[in-house]
Amino acid sequence: MTRGAQLVFDHFAKFGLIMHIGRNGSKSKTEAIFFPPKLGTNQTQQSTSQIAVADGYITFTNNFKYLGTTIAADLREDTEIKLRISKAAQSMGALREFFKNEHVNLRTKHLIYLAIPVNILLWGCESWGCAKSHMKKVAAFHHKSIRSILGINMHQVQEDRIKNEQVRERFLNIRPIEDIIAERQLRWMGKLSRMDGHRMPKQLLTAWCNNPRPRGRPQQTIRHCLVSALQRILPDIPSSGRTAHWTHLAEDPKIWSELMASAGLRQQCVSR
Repeated sequence: MTRGAQLVFDHFAKFGLIMHIGRNGSKSKTEAIFFPPKLGTNQTQQSTSQIAVADGYITFTNNFKYLGTTIAADLREDTEIKLRISKAAQSMGALREFFKNEHVNLRTKHLIYLAIPVNILLWGCESWGCAKSHMKKVAAFHHKSIRSILGINMHQVQEDRIKNEQVRERFLNIRPIEDIIAERQLRWMGKLSRMDGHRMPKQLLTAWCNNPRPRGRPQQTIRHCLVSALQRILPDIPSSGRTAHWTHLAEDPKIWSELMASAGLRQQCVSR
């Protein structure tokens, strides 16, 4: 890594480009992240504090933000989902007066909620490897936000025993957040299937590591989530999720869209 970083630094310099490295104790803008060979252990990148480059260095980080997505050293989604919920909560706060405005109809509030807070919440969800605990946190924010828009407090929820299904129904039958995530993942998979074979995203979709797995249950991965989404529209898909079982359907946008619609993975907003 040290040799490679120096090569990149020198190559950039040939074109007048600068790699932002740290000097004199300052943190470098260019960062390195270490992924331990066995996830879930206490081994971290702290064993190496810096990488020497030219007259400076590159520092290590536990979380790296790339194109709006936070990549953690343990390859889990905890940090990313926590950040997404925080950003979406900020947008709900910024829109508080709009959602409380009695002169704005419920359908408009419904559409704005989907366009801003939900989009911020689910940015990059197509590549999430979500465990059930992650889904619960996202769903909890979803229902909390809807109750806030409808003016339903927790006292009313407890007294009247208002269920989440009733809350979603009052908000013009908005879908569960799990359905919205599944729809986004399936749309993304359809786009990947229709890409040319030389495109990197499509190649990564079918990439496989031949190294044997360690003992114990494997960590939740994007593959598990994508297979779960596939099984919503194709119940007979095996847990292996082999591309031969579904790509021939995804390559036709009309068939893929009809499969998603038949499974109820389409937003329906009732005008009011």
